[in-house]
Amino acid sequence: MPRNGPQLTQQNNEPYSKRLIDRPEDIKSKAKLSFSFLYFKQIPYFGFEKTDSSWFVGFLQRLTDLSSKENFGIDPAEKNHYRYHPIDWEAKNIPIKLSDLNWIPIQYRENQTDFPLKQITISTANGRIVGFLNEESNVFHIVLLDPLHNIQPSGNYSYRIRDCEPLTSSFEELLAQMDHIRDKTKTCPSFSTGHNCVISQIPYNENVFCCSIDDSFKEKLFQVLKENNLSMKDVIEMGIMAYLE
Repeated sequence: MPRNGPQLTQQNNEPYSKRLIDRPEDIKSKAKLSFSFLYFKQIPYFGFEKTDSSWFVGFLQRLTDLSSKENFGIDPAEKNHYRYHPIDWEAKNIPIKLSDLNWIPIQYRENQTDFPLKQITISTANGRIVGFLNEESNVFHIVLLDPLHNIQPSGNYSYRIRDCEPLTSSFEELLAQMDHIRDKTKTCPSFSTGHNCVISQIPYNENVFCCSIDDSFKEKLFQVLKENNLSMKDVIEMGIMAYLE
């Protein structure tokens, strides 16, 4: 027997030291699936116009369920359970084309080999989530939500699609109404020049913020506004400038 004990013999052509180290292809990522709304948008046929609050509960529950998954989309049984598969852009009566999703960066939209748009079912009744996995396959970018099953019309329902429009916020509705009024007053002879002048001076800005304050502080705020002839915008801007000094 050799002086220092039995010698380790090489069992294959690979150096022993290298066989002690896991190779990258032998290591599976343990990152759980997460979701991004970076590229999400409502469009006709994929809006929330006809969606009630219970749908959103089901949607969030599905996201909770999926967020526990590791290496999502590899296991065939799992893919079948969640109906996880690429969108068939040639499907009968599909109401949109891939090129319609022009807000998705071109490096993703035009590379359907590496970043195919896929669907995940929410439930049989609640439609689908449409999106794609990122480069590391651990973030699913949600592009569309499909409460009415419009992305892949089914032969069971005569390939019917159902209309639905994007649901707007109260502020977006207000902006739309203001646009309508501006358009009408441009050509309406019954409005005096004074009315047109006032309407044209209404600020058009989408930088709107909402917050909640205590009743006691609200009274102080209104007092400051009244006594100093200030607007809410003035107070916020002055407060920010004072804080930064």
